[in-house]
Amino acid sequence: MEKITSSNVENPTNLRVPDHIAKKQIEKEIDFDKLQSKLNKKSVFLLDRDLYFNEEDLFLKALARLIYELKPNIEEYDTILSDDASGRLVSLLIRKIANEARKFLDKKPIKAFFIASGRRFDDYNKEQLGWQEREMAVKKFLIENSHKFGKTLVVTEQIVEGQSIEILAPLLQDAGIKFDVAAASVAETAFRHGVDYFLREKFNSQLYYGEVGNHAAVAQYNTPEAMGVTKKSSMGAHPIRATYNWGITKTTREDLSVIAKEFKKLL
Repeated sequence: MEKITSSNVENPTNLRVPDHIAKKQIEKEIDFDKLQSKLNKKSVFLLDRDLYFNEEDLFLKALARLIYELKPNIEEYDTILSDDASGRLVSLLIRKIANEARKFLDKKPIKAFFIASGRRFDDYNKEQLGWQEREMAVKKFLIENSHKFGKTLVVTEQIVEGQSIEILAPLLQDAGIKFDVAAASVAETAFRHGVDYFLREKFNSQLYYGEVGNHAAVAQYNTPEAMGVTKKSSMGAHPIRATYNWGITKTTREDLSVIAKEFKKLL
């Protein structure tokens, strides 16, 4: 399989509304201060604010921008394929909002599948053992269930270099599944590696993203129990239930409902 390279990489903002216009339109609909006040004080969605003290780069704002970018096409997707475990929160949020759009158009609720995909682990990562089994299990699941998918949106929390997408995209293609990709954050590194060009030219797939940065990773690395699942000990196609503090998982789901209710205003 051809590797992602930096050749012919376009400016990642070429196909997007200019940032200053998008920001103005989003903030016309969403009062982020008021939204934050409605969330649990220890909400995973506020961790980046508490860690970095930067109100302009909130994870919430990256999520809002992602919904804003998805707005023209969000009701067209039949299925969300979540890149678990860390992509689960973004996937659940998009599903809630997509279902509102589909309900308005008398469409059935969007389907959701959660898979334990991810990059191949290097020699220094103790999770390396078993990645081939997991990859084959994901491939088998996609092929056997391809008739259920329809137009699919692959959702992840962030793309750092594009390794996970580099693995998953050909598996989806082999299964005959047409897909686009949505991420709350895409790091500059990924654009330098040409992830958007790779998706567009190799798979005719669009990349939607909320921000160029890495604030979406804060939830994953600082509060893994918010996801409620893990893929670390899973050799199958799907993540497994995590033995974490389920109180945090519950409050995170409650926060998701609050956020989704606000973000519906962007449709």
